[in-house]
Amino acid sequence: MRLGVALWLSLVAACLLLAGLLLLAWGFERWLTAYLGPVAALLLTGSVLLLSAGGVGWLASRRIR
Repeated sequence: MRLGVALWLSLVAACLLLAGLLLLAWGFERWLTAYLGPVAALLLTGSVLLLSAGGVGWLASRRIR
């Protein structure tokens, strides 16, 4: 497979993965809104996403070294 095609396919895969993650986060936030209210649900969902991004960054940095 040519490098350009592989890069485009990986870009599409990354965009689909991000869209799926944001869709799951939106559903999680909507579910929490019924129990906690809108502000607390947004704060909790945002903190979960931030911790997830930090964990992925930490794992990537450990793999690169």
